[in-house]
Amino acid sequence: MQPLYYILLFFVSASEFVICYYLLFHTILDKRTLNRYNKAAVLMSVVLPSVLLAINRGVTFFSDTIFVFVTALFCLAVYAIMRRDFILLCSYIWLYYTIIALCDICFAFFSMTFLKMKFLNLIYCQVSSLWQIIIYIAARGIVFILVRWIIKSEWKIGKEYIFTFILIDILLFWILKKYQLYMDEMALGEIYMDGINGGFSLLAVMVVVALIIILFLKNQIMQKEKNFLELHDQMTEQSYQMLRRNIEANHQLVHDMKHHLLFLRKLAEEGDIRRVSFYLDEIEKEYIEVKEATWTGNRFLDFILNQKKQKAENEGITFIISSEIIPEWNLTENEMSVMFGNLLDNAIEACEKINHSNKWIRISFMKRACIIVIQIGNSIGAYPTIRQDRIISDKQNPQLHGYGLISVRRIVEEQEGCMDWRVSEHEFYIDITFFNSDRRKEGKA
Repeated sequence: MQPLYYILLFFVSASEFVICYYLLFHTILDKRTLNRYNKAAVLMSVVLPSVLLAINRGVTFFSDTIFVFVTALFCLAVYAIMRRDFILLCSYIWLYYTIIALCDICFAFFSMTFLKMKFLNLIYCQVSSLWQIIIYIAARGIVFILVRWIIKSEWKIGKEYIFTFILIDILLFWILKKYQLYMDEMALGEIYMDGINGGFSLLAVMVVVALIIILFLKNQIMQKEKNFLELHDQMTEQSYQMLRRNIEANHQLVHDMKHHLLFLRKLAEEGDIRRVSFYLDEIEKEYIEVKEATWTGNRFLDFILNQKKQKAENEGITFIISSEIIPEWNLTENEMSVMFGNLLDNAIEACEKINHSNKWIRISFMKRACIIVIQIGNSIGAYPTIRQDRIISDKQNPQLHGYGLISVRRIVEEQEGCMDWRVSEHEFYIDITFFNSDRRKEGKA
């Protein structure tokens, strides 16, 4: 039994480090930076501490001295391999191992209910007991489920969480010490062995602390998203101002071109071909041809549509516009820039990822009584990732992207409209409807 028991203890202990690396590589670290020497170091950082823990756990159920030593050793090993964010790594790893230790003690308390006085010899110290293995496996199973949930939630941990993790580490380690002493006193018969109360009280404390941590981190993430949205809006405002300047410059060029044409006509009538050629070379440097088609009758929106149409066609994308004349809109020019700029840029980017030649974007505007209906569709190369009714960005840095549709939805909701999207294997559509200005004015009157 002894050799098999220590082998099981080794694999149980090794699972802790494997799960920890799994968590680290999905939240803080980048696995792609590892070379073969780093991978060998990772393997050693799992094997050696696992041997130490297996030997120690064959003697006693939990040792705070070994806990501190092995956790510190693992922190140093990870830092030596990755060479980044030492304090963040240490606080994060320490939190992970403290939670595992608390789960171990919690399950140990509940085992007292079944084992009673046998707890000292079957769990607490110096025996080869499958009860210990069961407790360790159960605790690590719970932690693995928690880790999977964290990874699925796509929490990205940064330096801004260091102070929070340190405070949580101190609190949880204090709780760990209190309940370890409580378990020691029960196991040694110094106080009445009441595993149910001990287990449920520790479980309640862990749940409360976990809820506080989750709510705090959720609040931090929401604040981070708010900051990104504000930054996104600032960048959009700058784009809007630039667009306004481009429109004014374009109108100025058109106005100037009238004078250029009059002067060229005069030179042609005089037969001065050399000066005509020279003059054309000069104005070519400052004049940029812009095809100004009228789609909606709203000059600003038509400029955006023409600009995006030209950009798409330069990328080999078929751009089709179907519109009725709708000169009056609820939207301000800034809102138009944000809304149609984001929607059409997203459509163009989706088409650019397609390998085949069937790339298209279709946009339609319809006015039915007091309602404006907008539909934007585009071809896609792959079915998008959808989580919690939201489209997940597949860009290289999703933290800096994915806020365009949030800004669009916010504008639509401010206009008391509705926005919906539908997707198939090769097509993506967004439908937007809202009341026009006349209906809204009547409602306010």
